[in-house]
Amino acid sequence: MMEVPLSYHRKARVWFADRPARLIDPTDQIGICEAGRIMPARASAAVEILVPRGGDVQYGLLGGTFKANSGTQLVIRTSVSGVQDEPVRKYADALVERLETPVVGLPEQLAVAAVTGIRNRSSVQDALAAGVLTLDCAAYGSISSSPAHFGRLGDALVALLLMPGPSSPSIAAVLEHVFENEAYL
Repeated sequence: MMEVPLSYHRKARVWFADRPARLIDPTDQIGICEAGRIMPARASAAVEILVPRGGDVQYGLLGGTFKANSGTQLVIRTSVSGVQDEPVRKYADALVERLETPVVGLPEQLAVAAVTGIRNRSSVQDALAAGVLTLDCAAYGSISSSPAHFGRLGDALVALLLMPGPSSPSIAAVLEHVFENEAYL
């Protein structure tokens, strides 16, 4: 895990090979987009970020694993949480834990937003090669998470997967750019 210093009192943690254990078991195909030709520099990554906004904060954790195939599409898989009678699992050691208790999972509205962020990154800049991107690591806050924030997390996840030889300054530059962008609001 790498703690990444950001401006404006934002906090971020990034994982590559040492990312958090698989927190959710992906069972649903939630998105398909046209594949590009860019192979990721790594197979997996995760990003957790806390963004203060006045008296409010935005929080989220999103991670995934990419596996290339010989098809023509990028398939995005995860498991949507929030099903009635589903047990709630708390995510310990989160950046936001002093403000609220984050929960493991990805509710439908946040999953759709993350896919939108992945699609936007793929259609505008860096299109991932054909394969399956499995979102298997996610946590959110019932108060501090929003679709706009998870759209940015999807964008950031693709950027991190594609980043060659990441260093703390280059990761910080990517996260600063993604989380300054208001396109997902």
